[in-house]
Amino acid sequence: SPFMSIHHNKAPLLLLQCEGDLRCPPVNSEIVFAILRMLGRPVEMVRYPDEFHLLFAVGRPDRRVDRVERIVDWFRRYL
Repeated sequence: SPFMSIHHNKAPLLLLQCEGDLRCPPVNSEIVFAILRMLGRPVEMVRYPDEFHLLFAVGRPDRRVDRVERIVDWFRRYL
């Protein structure tokens, strides 16, 4: 389980979670977020309500734009 070794992660992590995602349930991201936050690591989590696994392809256009803008901003800050 990734939860057993996530404490080794030192890289900044951006978690983009769709609340209706059945393949990758939100609880998985919440656990990773909580562990890294507790350890003081750079982590950010964004939840998209009423979206599913393929947000990037079939999600609401404003949320698809938001997702890409957050990714670009993350790279600008940490690369």
